[in-house]
Amino acid sequence: MISEQLNIPVSTTVKVIRNLNNANLTMAKEGAEGGILLAKPLSEVTLLDVFLAVEPGKALFKVHTDVTLQGQDVDDVKQKVVHHLEGAEIAMQNYLKDIRLTDLFDEEKKG
Repeated sequence: MISEQLNIPVSTTVKVIRNLNNANLTMAKEGAEGGILLAKPLSEVTLLDVFLAVEPGKALFKVHTDVTLQGQDVDDVKQKVVHHLEGAEIAMQNYLKDIRLTDLFDEEKKG
């Protein structure tokens, strides 16, 4: 049902749910009132938590430096690009860690 609602393959859904469980964001409960449940209150889960859980060990966006450049100071330019994009990654992580899932629902009610 989840993969249908999200329009993604079942195998991807299983992977995402497994990653959320491994990050202790969700848990599986068997029985009549079972299913996939949040392991902690929405107010304790940030968007950064979700992103890091879904793609563990990966940056939020990938920096590609395997391009062919010509001219002087090519390596210096590549280093500067990587440095600035790494700074953007840190800024994005800092921003996302301040957004709780409850903030998303509060915004819907205001809008």
